[in-house]
Amino acid sequence: MLEIHSVSKSYRGTMVLSNLSFSVRDKTILGVFGPNGVGKTTLLKILGGLAFPDSGEISTDDNGVKPIISCLIEDPRFYPYMAGFDNLWLFYRLGGGKDKEKVLNSLQSVGLLQKKDVLYRHYSLGMKKRLYLAFALMRDSNLLLLDEPLNGLDPIAVEIIKEVVLHLKKKGCSIVISSHQLSDLQGLVDSAIFLDRGKIVFQSDEAQQIDLRSKYLEVVGHSGDAQ
Repeated sequence: MLEIHSVSKSYRGTMVLSNLSFSVRDKTILGVFGPNGVGKTTLLKILGGLAFPDSGEISTDDNGVKPIISCLIEDPRFYPYMAGFDNLWLFYRLGGGKDKEKVLNSLQSVGLLQKKDVLYRHYSLGMKKRLYLAFALMRDSNLLLLDEPLNGLDPIAVEIIKEVVLHLKKKGCSIVISSHQLSDLQGLVDSAIFLDRGKIVFQSDEAQQIDLRSKYLEVVGHSGDAQ
């Protein structure tokens, strides 16, 4: 789907990403792992077209099909005094959507249909992240970028989001997930990249056969440091 070639990015003279090269394959889940502040969010912003690299390029693979991208990057933001459904319906209509069933189906997919009339300000962190995911599902994307989607969630919310991600993969979507929680994503991701100090220090397309946590401690260890 995407080929990333020698991508680098700096802010105010500080190198955040250095010479990254990897692939995002069709219908797979890629995990991008590393300490907080190591450049994971910046990388996802570049993949989503929300930031631009200083050097390098991102191109489509041999299929040449430009992906339709949905991004869930950084904390979710909706109108606090509007219900969950009303928030999604507002943004869906602003994008030209007219089918309420599309919104309801998205809420059902993330387990929020019964909470659709609850004000957003009363949502828990897990519910807010699930609503954010429902927002992304309203677009028929074939590439979904998730920035720390499991951070701060209870085990039930974690399992719901993992189930949604697997469902999207089965439908043909590619997913890139950034995280520092390797145990939660073990068995979910098909391929993995470890970032340390803005560089790729390990990558594999056989993440299902690897103990990610052990490999991370071996490669990055306790020396992994955010910039």
